[in-house]
Amino acid sequence: MGAYKKLNKQDVYVTSYEANKSYRIAGETEFEDFGVDGFFTTSGSAEYFKSPFDITTGNSGMQFNRILGYRGLNHLYYSNFTLESEDTGEKVQSGSFENYLMSSIATGSYKTAFRELPDNANVFSIPRKHIGAGIKPNTFIMHVSGALAFDGYSGSFFEGADGAYIEAGPDGISDNEDDYIGSPTPEEFLRTGEGIEYIDDGEGNLVVSASTALSTTGSFKVGDIIYPHGIVTITTGSLLTFAQTELDMRWKATQPIYTYNVRCEVKDHEMNFSQHPSAITGSEGILHNNVTGSTFQPYITTVGLYNDANELLAVSKFSQPIPKSDSTEMTFVVKLDM
Repeated sequence: MGAYKKLNKQDVYVTSYEANKSYRIAGETEFEDFGVDGFFTTSGSAEYFKSPFDITTGNSGMQFNRILGYRGLNHLYYSNFTLESEDTGEKVQSGSFENYLMSSIATGSYKTAFRELPDNANVFSIPRKHIGAGIKPNTFIMHVSGALAFDGYSGSFFEGADGAYIEAGPDGISDNEDDYIGSPTPEEFLRTGEGIEYIDDGEGNLVVSASTALSTTGSFKVGDIIYPHGIVTITTGSLLTFAQTELDMRWKATQPIYTYNVRCEVKDHEMNFSQHPSAITGSEGILHNNVTGSTFQPYITTVGLYNDANELLAVSKFSQPIPKSDSTEMTFVVKLDM
């Protein structure tokens, strides 16, 4: 048995908090298991005719067209950046398209950090089920393992003085699997240790962290990251060769949790009697003597929530019975995570 009280609209309110889950994948098997796709895109200025040579199949089983993929990438994230700054030479925002900017500081906070999509770019796509509402800023790290920082195969991908940083392999075909990184630039020799970490700076820029001797910020931008879409673009050099072998990715997924808070307020003069069947004696429903005195104090053990049709929706049980006060008001807050 129980006692009932009507709740008002203002007694129910919603709060939210963000839950995070950490992920880490490395090597071909885990990339396939998690369905993380890495694919190459390239521009094409002429009218496009579909070709089977432009199709690749990702780890998720989806097929990607490198020409159409480039155009989609440009339209979604780079279409505003068409004019070039006279001061910096960087692409500046000049259009009105929604390019999903991840920073409110100009068009990016990293150095000048304006987005620029070269003729060739690589894209990594993380499935929605592994990012939730999006990748948490400042948590994405992409690590190229097994190579010394001063090695030409280190994965630093800095553009050399001659503008060429990727060289064709023995087959003579550019943008192919046997391509390799050209001679290390002087900046690369300043680094020590194994592997290179590409770090999300929290503003949508993918940078390679290094010694402060490299630049005033200590980092170089190598790409962009779109947190809510799970999209990572490499706009400096090529990392696709490493995706199946030496690449290590870490990030945190975000998921908003909405909590319904139901405030149940009990006045000092309300519910000061017991509804327990043991408080009644005889067939006429007479109360026992021990529950009729002025010192009797009932205990609250359960709060149930009902709809207007008197249907039970939720039950909240206390870890231990709570004595009901007859001199002060009491408020119980029932929280339901949705």
